[in-house]
Amino acid sequence: MRLARLTAIISLLVTVSCVETIEMDPGTEDLPVVVNCFLRGSTSSALWTAGYPQHLDLFYAKGKASGEYVPVGEAEVYLTNSVGEVLTRFIHTSGTRWDTDTPPILYSGATYTLCVEIPGREKITARTTIPADFGLGGVWGMMYLYEPDNNMGGTPDLSRSPVSPHRLWIFAHRGGPHAEAEADDDLYEYLVTDITYADDFNITGRKFSDLDFSGTPGRVYAGYWKQHRRWQELKPDLPLHQGFLRIDLPANYVHIKSDVAKEEFGPNENQFIIVCGPQECPMEDDLLSPSRVDHFDVYSVCGDYDKYLRDVYTRKGKIGHDLTVLYSTANVYSNVTNGLGIVGSYMIRTNPIIR
Repeated sequence: MRLARLTAIISLLVTVSCVETIEMDPGTEDLPVVVNCFLRGSTSSALWTAGYPQHLDLFYAKGKASGEYVPVGEAEVYLTNSVGEVLTRFIHTSGTRWDTDTPPILYSGATYTLCVEIPGREKITARTTIPADFGLGGVWGMMYLYEPDNNMGGTPDLSRSPVSPHRLWIFAHRGGPHAEAEADDDLYEYLVTDITYADDFNITGRKFSDLDFSGTPGRVYAGYWKQHRRWQELKPDLPLHQGFLRIDLPANYVHIKSDVAKEEFGPNENQFIIVCGPQECPMEDDLLSPSRVDHFDVYSVCGDYDKYLRDVYTRKGKIGHDLTVLYSTANVYSNVTNGLGIVGSYMIRTNPIIR
């Protein structure tokens, strides 16, 4: 009897020790679907309205933080207008990336719905309204937004403020025309503005008077350098913003200027200062060189996109200058029904500045 019991115990131990733990691949049926799509609104002129190719990222999120993801390869993805008409379809190109088959024209103020149909799942939808269009002007640090005039032969009135509010995200670039290949290190480290509607969530604790504008300009740049230093004298306590400006611009805004500022920089109440730095004065003979042409990228984003960007900045402590860059969004602000992620929209204008 004892021998039988001992044999049974040994057999049990051998059996347990030989059991292999097998982790079954759960597949994708229970994983949440993440949709990242940022629609660029069409820009209009007196002659034509430009439509742009649109892109999105579509994937199954693995884990709470979406640190790993699996591309969605089989789905029907399309964009509809307010009456349900299909404007364009998205085609899977590679990895998580899907691209439109034809560039749609997306009008400012219009609402569009992105639809994703994956076999065996509920239909995924998200809606966005394209922000109002705007004109952008300015030179050497003085910027203004205005209501665009698209009438044939019409001359835009640069003194007219936009009639719609705008949530602006502004980045300043060092040299070269706007290009997809730009990296974050092409951005100016600091920006400063005198407009009262700029947020303070990325201010550095330093002041405008701390910015260094080095070098001795020649004849071409003398006025520009004099302006910068004069701005510093007039408003030395303006805070420095790290990397970008976020401005909540109300409709029909009025910029309150002192008499000194009006005399120095003009009475136009639609203007505001944006200065980037630190800067080194370029050589006189580089005036026409493309490497000396800096520029601002000014994005006006919809409310959902704005909330998403704020959440990303809060969690990551930075925002890339290309706002359409992919972030893992399984754990940040989402406006997607039956899924996760963000579907937003924006208008973008680029203003070159010769420094």
